Amino acid sequence: MNNRVVLVIPNMRWNSKDLSTDWTIWPTSLCVFSAILEPNYDITIIDANMDNLSEDEFSKKVKSINPIAVGVSIFADDFCESGHKVAKLIKLIDNNISVIAGGNYVIINPDVATKDKNIDYFVIGEGEYVLKELLDHVSQKTDKLPLKGILYRKDGIIINTGKAELIENLDALPFPDYSKIDFAKYANHENRQSAYKPDAFPYGRIITSRGCPFDCCFCQNKAIHGKKIRYRKPEIVLDEIENLVKNYHIKSLLIDDANFTVDRKRTKAILQGFLERKFNIQWKAMNLAVFTLNDELLELMRKSGCSSIDLALESGVPRVLKEIIHKPVKLAQVRQVIKKAKELNFQISANFIIGFPGETWNEIRQTINFADELDVDYVKIMVAMPLRHTELYDMAFSGGYLRDDFDFFKMRWGSGEIQTEEFTTIDTTILRVYEWDRINFSSEEKIDRVCKIMGCTRQEITKIRLDTRKKLTDNLIIHNKWKNE
Repeated sequence: MNNRVVLVIPNMRWNSKDLSTDWTIWPTSLCVFSAILEPNYDITIIDANMDNLSEDEFSKKVKSINPIAVGVSIFADDFCESGHKVAKLIKLIDNNISVIAGGNYVIINPDVATKDKNIDYFVIGEGEYVLKELLDHVSQKTDKLPLKGILYRKDGIIINTGKAELIENLDALPFPDYSKIDFAKYANHENRQSAYKPDAFPYGRIITSRGCPFDCCFCQNKAIHGKKIRYRKPEIVLDEIENLVKNYHIKSLLIDDANFTVDRKRTKAILQGFLERKFNIQWKAMNLAVFTLNDELLELMRKSGCSSIDLALESGVPRVLKEIIHKPVKLAQVRQVIKKAKELNFQISANFIIGFPGETWNEIRQTINFADELDVDYVKIMVAMPLRHTELYDMAFSGGYLRDDFDFFKMRWGSGEIQTEEFTTIDTTILRVYEWDRINFSSEEKIDRVCKIMGCTRQEITKIRLDTRKKLTDNLIIHNKWKNE
């Protein structure tokens, strides 16, 4: 009996849009699915993105495997076209192969995704257990479909069973089964220059929690993983890292949590474990909520091998933070944390967002000035993006602040989508780029600091600056094209 199943990451370069898709998507979630399914199914993971497969090369791989089902992970709206292309290619190979789609795009856009008749089933929500039940049905091991967590067609009508229940006990999930991929290919590769670049190769990645208890107006995390934060136990996290250290010989680690330091007691237990188990690796903490940090925690982070902290600050204006973003950031605490982090010789990056409905032009300038004043190693400035299922989108839509040609699937990171009486989309698009360049590269010493945190050369950083300015020009041209269509 055929029990072969293929799990796919589409090649993002198949998108017809001009997107920056030269970054690696770790197949961690697919490796977890594999660990759950492997006792009953013969799993193959095809990462068409990492291997830069052509459509023909991808089709030949799938055809040679002859699976009963193909599961495609569609990471985000930006890349949905590639995901739908996978479904089309599979049906051209054999219309009897069941195509199953999941991922953030499907969770956020079920009404859009289900228009694709090449996809037989859509997994909505956290699908680790749902996929197992669905494959049992597809392989005819059972005639029952999952009670929740899928959308499918019956007599031409979309049946929606509701979103899958959130997985409360994350510790029950197995570790990723990296035997299904060439781990070294991922661990020794990161071609995207950013503050998130690992300190040393080979490196690993880990997620230790899901969910977000905060109410940031721009974030989709609640819509995907819920507001209740669910933690993995420290010893389970440490066991997974130990597996990466001992069996895959990683030298550095990226912790991808949205909220790694919210529970300080748990965070300290994990970091003490770094020391007790003598991991001797460097690690980076990303998207840190500054109000969860204190001197004691920062000292332990540094002692445990943390080289770099990435602070999600968002704004330099108390009113904007409180009334618009809803983030409990206090500017005095920001200064205190950064002062302590500098004393501990951390590399520090800080993230800011401009262009919210209700934000004045003077407040935008105030945020830029605050970002400059902090004198961290790297500042990232983003334009507010009105994503689906966020309060930011609701505010922009209800206030009539979305640009005239607004389209979820034409949004481009770095381009303004919101226009108000205070600013235009062109204003925020241009300001973001030139202030990013001015703040980060205003002296030889600052250029050296950026090169260090990004792990790149002077030549590489010069190219990044040139490419960023060129992308600005391209975005403005495309914006004008859409406006005139």
